[in-house]
Order: sequence, then structure tokens, then C-alpha cells
Amino acid sequence: MLRYYKHSEIDIEKWDQCVLKSENGLVYVTSWYLNIICPDWEALIEEREGEYYTIAPLLGQQKWGIKFHPKPPLVQQLGIVSIKPTTEHTLKEVVEFLKRKYLSFSYPISNTVAENIRDIEIQKCNNHILSLNRDYKTIFSTYRRDRKARIKQGQQQNISLHFTDNIDQLLELFQTEVTPKIVGGVSESSIEHIQSIAKYALKKQCGFILEALNNENKVISIGLFLKFKNRIIYLIAATTKEGKILQANSLLLDHVIATHAQKPLILDFEGSIVPGIADFYRSFGAEVEEYFLLMHIHSLGKLLFKIKSIFHK
Repeated sequence: MLRYYKHSEIDIEKWDQCVLKSENGLVYVTSWYLNIICPDWEALIEEREGEYYTIAPLLGQQKWGIKFHPKPPLVQQLGIVSIKPTTEHTLKEVVEFLKRKYLSFSYPISNTVAENIRDIEIQKCNNHILSLNRDYKTIFSTYRRDRKARIKQGQQQNISLHFTDNIDQLLELFQTEVTPKIVGGVSESSIEHIQSIAKYALKKQCGFILEALNNENKVISIGLFLKFKNRIIYLIAATTKEGKILQANSLLLDHVIATHAQKPLILDFEGSIVPGIADFYRSFGAEVEEYFLLMHIHSLGKLLFKIKSIFHK
């Protein structure tokens, strides 16, 4: 049975061991990542024989005395993470707790049993992944014809690729090229989170930054990749207008694929709800991996949102 734990009550070593041993534990659920995204994170935990067996992180917030659980930026999936496949009963336990504790919640999970939950809204989401456990030539053959052509075009543009520890360059290009295109922009706290994630990943060698430079040594594309278990996660990327014309972002991803080919790894593109970006990932031969967003608003919450909308007209 799951029990609620405050942040101070969580045994971090047991937590991370559960994430490592589980089949579906992703980097977003590791203690170091959660500490950056939400320092006071809490959890639902089932402990068996002195070990954490099932865990579900809670990244709730409170405003005006109202508790809610949004889907945090930079977190694709949260739980439920378990040593064995999650049962429908366990998922229902989590959902009932979320409904009791929060006026509204958006909780992303990978567990397929989510499709059987009927009393909340469930949104299917698509991640995109590519198996790298093949030789590069075989992987390249699965690229779509137009992607192959664009990569060959980019290879003629005198673009150089380099691994770098220049986090400032990553943030600068992200804020210049990506932030203006996101509805509502990107909060200062999210930028700080990206910076902290990049610093930790480089320091602990669980991630890398790859950049593409033009013939004037100007950065025209850059990406932050995290490494956890058998996944390389394409977390943050930014490309200039010139970089897009020269196919720098295609070369960047192709380089990651080529340097990690023939290893038991998966390149995790993270997916996108933007059709053009999702199509870009599919053009590398990426396959769809489903996950689910559990959503619910209490009747009182609906009333408050309605009142708020009236006063903001």
C-alpha cells in the first residue's frame, strides 16, 4: 500500500535504487533532477522488505491557499515507477490521492493501465524513440528519403561539430531562438532549471552538449543531451535561421546517432505536440512510444476558474 511521504522523510538512496531497478524509471524521476525542478518534492511510496518498491513523485504547488499539481516544465513523465509492472489497483490509489490532495492536477505517466481509469480525463501523448543497437549504416537506411538528402546537403556546408561545456551559449541560443516561439514564453525559473540541469549533467558526466558551427565559427545549432540507464534524452535544443537552412540540426542529431550506434541504447527525442517537430523526429526513423497525461479539476476548481475568467475579461 502506498504511503504519503514529505520531502524530509524520503530516503534518497532507496529512491534512486528504485528508479534504477525499475523498467520505466526515467531521468525525470531521479532525486537530483527532482531537486532541481521542485526542491520540496514529496512522494507516494510503497516499501517492501526495506526497499522502495513503488514510487510516485509529487510536485504540487500552492497559491492563495489552493493546492494544485501542474505538469512541470522540463518533465515529460513522472510515475508511477515500480520494480514490477504497475497494477490498475496501484494506479487508482495514486489517482484517488491526487484527487483528495489537489484541486486540479496534470500528472504524466508511462503506465498503460492508465487507459482503464474512467473518472478522470486521460490524454494520450506521443514520445519518439530510436533504437541505436544497430550499425550506423542500418540506422541511416531507415531515415526518410528527405532527411537523407538534407543530411547530405548539410555535409557540404563546411559545418563543424564539437562537444562543449559552454552552458551560457546553450542558454543564449535557447532564449533567442526558442523562447519567443513558445506561447506565454519561458519563465526565468525554467531557464535557471536548464542551467542547473546542464551543470549537473556535465559535472557528473551524465550528459553532454553538442554544438554545430558555421565556417565563421559561429554557433548555429546546439543541443543538451542527458544519459540515464539505456537512454540518451534530447532535452534542449536551439537552432538559428542559418542553421536550419544549412541543416545543422540534422547533422547534430545524425552525429549523436553515428557516435552511439551499435550500443544497447535508445535515442529519446522526447516527442512533440507540434506537428512539424514530431515529423522531424519521425524522419530519422523514430518510433512512437505512448505515455499518458492524467488530468482532473475538482468541481470547486472549475467554479474558481470560471470566476477568474469573468474578472479577467
